[in-house]
Amino acid sequence: MLRLTRRGVVLVLLLGTILLVTSLAGIASYIVLNQSRVGQHQVNRIKAHYACMAGITLALEKLRISSWDTASNPPYSLCPDASSCSGALAYEEYWDIPYRVNITITNPDINGIRTINATVNYTYTP
Repeated sequence: MLRLTRRGVVLVLLLGTILLVTSLAGIASYIVLNQSRVGQHQVNRIKAHYACMAGITLALEKLRISSWDTASNPPYSLCPDASSCSGALAYEEYWDIPYRVNITITNPDINGIRTINATVNYTYTP
């Protein structure tokens, strides 16, 4: 009778150990998954920032060579898929800009200064 009690205690300890290890593994996987999501969000946010900077650089270059039509002052767009953006400027084949960039250039003021506004619509979806 004493021998059956020892087996029961060993079984309970074994089940408790398995439960503890499983819980720790679940917590560790949750932390890793959460950090992965945060890291991906930061990468996408940085890509959106640099897409906006690329739009500003393109606008400055087009103004420099006088090939930007600002007479009607339309907002221009850079789009990764030109078929989904009406009035979008064509991308070069080697461009890798994943987000739509809207660019607006104002007409020169009294001092001859223009303002360039570039916006990127980036939304985080976990």
